[in-house]
Amino acid sequence: MDHMKEYLQSIYDQISELLSVQLSKQSTFTKTILIGTTAGAIAYSILKKRHRLPPGPLALPIVGNLLFIFSQKEGWAKSFLRLSKKYGPVFTIYQGPFPVIVLNDIKSINEALIQRSTDYSNRWIRHSFKLINSNGKGLVFSNPDEEWKARKKTTAKALSFIFLLRNYIGSSNFETHIGEAVTEAIQVMLQQTKPFDPDPFILFITINVLASMCFGTRYDYNDDNYKLLLKIMEDLGEVLGEGICLEDFISPLRLYPSKRFHKLQDISRRALDYVTRNIQEHRCLYNKDRITDLTYGLLKAEEDSREGTVVLNEEQIRSSLIDLVLAGNDTSRQTLYWAIFYLAAYPDIQNKIYQEVRRVVDKTRMPKITDREKLPYTYAFLHEVMRLGTAITVGVPHLTAVDTKIGEYDVPKNTTVFINHWGLHHDPDQWEDVETFKPERFLDHTGNMAPKPENWLPFSTGRRLCIGKTLAMPELHLIIASLVQRLEIRAEPGRPVNFEAKEGPMEYASHPYKIIVIDRNP
Repeated sequence: MDHMKEYLQSIYDQISELLSVQLSKQSTFTKTILIGTTAGAIAYSILKKRHRLPPGPLALPIVGNLLFIFSQKEGWAKSFLRLSKKYGPVFTIYQGPFPVIVLNDIKSINEALIQRSTDYSNRWIRHSFKLINSNGKGLVFSNPDEEWKARKKTTAKALSFIFLLRNYIGSSNFETHIGEAVTEAIQVMLQQTKPFDPDPFILFITINVLASMCFGTRYDYNDDNYKLLLKIMEDLGEVLGEGICLEDFISPLRLYPSKRFHKLQDISRRALDYVTRNIQEHRCLYNKDRITDLTYGLLKAEEDSREGTVVLNEEQIRSSLIDLVLAGNDTSRQTLYWAIFYLAAYPDIQNKIYQEVRRVVDKTRMPKITDREKLPYTYAFLHEVMRLGTAITVGVPHLTAVDTKIGEYDVPKNTTVFINHWGLHHDPDQWEDVETFKPERFLDHTGNMAPKPENWLPFSTGRRLCIGKTLAMPELHLIIASLVQRLEIRAEPGRPVNFEAKEGPMEYASHPYKIIVIDRNP
């Protein structure tokens, strides 16, 4: 009963505040009756509607919890973790009139994404996502119908094949492309005479790795295609950092799209043109017996699919590549930006990585993917970077395909579900010294990698596990080992290190910082 009184009083207070201007000329009695009646009706409606959903904060009609969400200075993921301590690891919020279930612990996440994987396998396809995703034809944002399953299967096969192939094929070798990009970036970094922001150099590396993987292409700093792709990545990062598009929640606004929405349309058009041009060039040179990059792999999969029931077509190839180009680069970029930050902030940790690399890798060569098992501390460092600097804070939203359950609660069909990856990684109840950067937490007593902690989940799990995981971990590990092998990275002299993250609605990034680098092999 006390909880009900508190709930009704909360509704009354918020309605009173919202209607105070409109009712300013009415008598106190009239205002009390109107506000009380409105609050009572809303409370009844909400309680009835939410009867079997997980608990959560008060939701107002029309706006739901949007006023609360957007009034927070912290990011959504941090707010969600805080709310989970009050309402439990599974709770409900409302984005406008739409219920959203937020999962904050590994037990509920595993139940949804593994035990009930089919029930939770759909995506909430936002209107803005369709711009990036060719109207839902790609792999990341689309729903798992038979066509999607075929696309994922063929793309994953091509991706795995290219990953293996690049270990053995001459100059188009995966390691070679990373080595060339890192070497060129290091050369330019060593030419800097003042402290500098490493972000442009990180982008140069990640864009080249991505371009080589997808299109067999390597760019230098002056290449027009590199500048074009760089601009796309920079603009996309800026727009995504601003949070959600209101057009996703209020349909009439799509008739009068915002400036931000127009920017997203322009970015999507440029990305589509870039990918389409590369596909056309590959079609002209296609040889089924010479598959040297992912685009050729997809063209081969397209050819093979003609013998099956579901044919992979041009639009699906284009959409799958756009998913990888746009989604894949930004997460790698953010992770490496955090990695260099922590290398500069903790010289002792950087030195441990250097000593490990020095023991394993001869000075005459760069690190290889096959060195990874012999570089466990470096790998543990990467895991800790991905924990504290979680690049995808709440993941791509899921959507229930059927009426289902989560624990004791009902979850209706077409309910949006957020996975709080950041919350998993920053929960003080699950991690000892949660805010301390400590790679050792991922090592066993012998100094080798320990079994992965359950609460470390940067790539999600289940049917919608990130398709790029196979490449991301060896790629990032190789880049970090290669940078530390050649460079001593120091924080900007005379300026304190800022450990506070830059937070947006769905952003948790390092603030811009500067470093200096010293050649370890002058």
